[in-house]
Amino acid sequence: MTMARKAECVYLISFLAGIVLANTLGVEELRHYGILNEYFVKQLLYASINYDDLLFYVAENRGAVFFLLFLLGITRIGIPTHFVYLAWNGFSFGVAMVSVIVNFGIRGIPVLCALLFPHYLFYIPLYLILFGLSCYLGKREMKRQSASGGFPEKVLFLGGIVMTLGLFFIGIMTESYVNPRIMKKLVKIL
Repeated sequence: MTMARKAECVYLISFLAGIVLANTLGVEELRHYGILNEYFVKQLLYASINYDDLLFYVAENRGAVFFLLFLLGITRIGIPTHFVYLAWNGFSFGVAMVSVIVNFGIRGIPVLCALLFPHYLFYIPLYLILFGLSCYLGKREMKRQSASGGFPEKVLFLGGIVMTLGLFFIGIMTESYVNPRIMKKLVKIL
């Protein structure tokens, strides 16, 4: 089984586990769970958002996660770290999916999509590049090749780093400045 197939399996199993757990919590628990209930989403209509503060908040939180994934990804525990991250994301998405459907019915699906759009269009490729770098470095480590690597290897690694930084920057900008506006427009029509 390839590494990509294993990652898909981990994500899907975690996603299903999140769905099962959310369904066992019961409707009342999910109605009060986090920000995915109608009361908090409706508060977006009246909230004034300081986009610059939001940018620093998002950069700090997302930056810490991706920086840790990068640092741990270039070590021997890189691939297991990515699998734990995938499992957590799958589980969280499963719980979130059930929560928005319980709180909003079928209207919850656009709410969840809006919460993830457009910044996840950049975060997902960013994560895939980080995962690919970890897999590449893990295979190289297993083959016991020299640590210095050749010229193409260095270009590939540096290109991956430059791409992740660019995607990260675009992702936090869209999450901070574009996503809140999308959410406000969506809440108006709910």
